[in-house]
Amino acid sequence: MASHLKGVKKSTMTNGIRRELCEYKQQNLACTQKQLQQWVLEKFNLQVSQATISNTIKRSAEYLSAANIPKDEAKRHKAAKFPKLEKALFEWFIHYQERVNMNGELIVTKGKELLKKMYPIDTPDFHFSQGWLERFKSRHGIKQYRRFGESGSVNMEAMESNLQSIREKLDQFAKKDVFNMDETGLFFRLQPDHSLATQLEGKKQDKERLTVVICCNEDGSDKIPLWIIGKYLKPRCFKNVNLGSMDCEYRANKRAWMIGILFQEYVQQLDAKMNGRKILLIVDNCPAHPKNVEGLRNIELFFLPPNTTSKIQPCDAGIIRAFKMHYH
Repeated sequence: MASHLKGVKKSTMTNGIRRELCEYKQQNLACTQKQLQQWVLEKFNLQVSQATISNTIKRSAEYLSAANIPKDEAKRHKAAKFPKLEKALFEWFIHYQERVNMNGELIVTKGKELLKKMYPIDTPDFHFSQGWLERFKSRHGIKQYRRFGESGSVNMEAMESNLQSIREKLDQFAKKDVFNMDETGLFFRLQPDHSLATQLEGKKQDKERLTVVICCNEDGSDKIPLWIIGKYLKPRCFKNVNLGSMDCEYRANKRAWMIGILFQEYVQQLDAKMNGRKILLIVDNCPAHPKNVEGLRNIELFFLPPNTTSKIQPCDAGIIRAFKMHYH
């Protein structure tokens, strides 16, 4: 070992350091492995062997791939026993991960299927153990995620083409006169799915819901009182309660959803409150929002293009989430 490496604590490189090393090598193609060794020492105070440098550079494509970056804190990498098999399995995983809820059982089943196809004669006696599965996930940066929302279904190209016309419409009004209205479901009896217990069995959750209608303007200076839509016209909890004295409006239908008649009533009531003030009301394009509301004098309705609201509707960009955080 060269004298300039003496006295330096020997260590191993994390994936983050390996990635930086590969990027540095790409920018400095003339660097030798010894020079890269010295660069790692000076930048990260790590003493690594020339063999480690060589192996890392050989795997540059893996470390620099955005879809295939393993956990940064991981240090040691056990090589795959069947690299071609793992490559084919990972390509299959990438292709189907957006369409199917992936789990370990699916990966193992597909791995066994590929093993037989790729080695039809003298198929190796390989056990796709839990340990192999965890190492496979670690090598390819596969983690557990929760699917939620609808933003993944948005056609980004179609949305971009509509943004110009949306901006032109918004520019015709002052910020204080641009309103957005949206509905959200409130499962007020639904309990968290995590709990402390000595023993716990699953049970059917109570999914009774209310619909909450939220509306505010662009600069936040005007927040319209909430509308609450429930199932029952006169719930027991409202006995001897003057509904007109509450800070919200209550309506009801058998499914506790927004429907066309309620939407028209809501918009007409808001139109009357404006009392000569001309505003733009942005709403999403759903069947419960009829496009023709009669008698409007102060409100111009603007319907967002289909399948874009999860990306560009203001209430979906954090307002509803903030409201629910306050509720909980």
